Amino acid sequence: DDLSIPGQPEKSAPARKIANYDFHRADRISQDQMRSIHLLHEHFGRNFASSLSAYLRAFVDVNMASLEQVSYSAFIKSLPDPTLFASIGMRPLDSNIALELSPSLAFPMIDMILGGPGSNLVESRNLTEIELNIIEGVIKLAMRDLCGAWRSIMELEFYLEGKGTKAQMFQIVSPAETVIAVSLELKIAETSGTMNLCIPARILKMLRSRFDQQWNSRRQKAEGGE
Repeated sequence: DDLSIPGQPEKSAPARKIANYDFHRADRISQDQMRSIHLLHEHFGRNFASSLSAYLRAFVDVNMASLEQVSYSAFIKSLPDPTLFASIGMRPLDSNIALELSPSLAFPMIDMILGGPGSNLVESRNLTEIELNIIEGVIKLAMRDLCGAWRSIMELEFYLEGKGTKAQMFQIVSPAETVIAVSLELKIAETSGTMNLCIPARILKMLRSRFDQQWNSRRQKAEGGE
């Protein structure tokens, strides 16, 4: 039955404001925090270049190539297969980061550690168990220098939870979750390649206040120095 009164306009429902909500962007990191992460990993790169030069007895140059927010699945798809992939735990945080080293770097490094000139492989293949154990020294060196770089934010203890040649076998977060992908370019003599770090965005959101404090103190020092 039509219950509306003739001659009177029907009351329309109150207009609802609708905003688009992108669940993939829900855990985006602020630009200030991204700048802090950039500076933190530039500091890491300088220290790691020095440490690796001494370890390999060869000049190593490390530069930041890129820093971006992507889904974990997009990060994994961007990596070569096979590659060197390590899952790294961080105490006291109940979370992991990932470190990936391209084979174009891993094989020459192994050759240098064994006393060779740093020759690369012509064919693409998986690292053997023995080769993975040899390159573990480089991963632990990176973990030590990451620990030093993160000290301005928080005292962390990095530990190697697992390593292998198939990145897709390691699920440090769910595929759709946002991560910060830090890409570093390494040059060793005539060889160059990339090392990628993957940091879950939720770790950085958890530590946002610590990043803000560090960013503010750095800005105050800069202003005071002028």
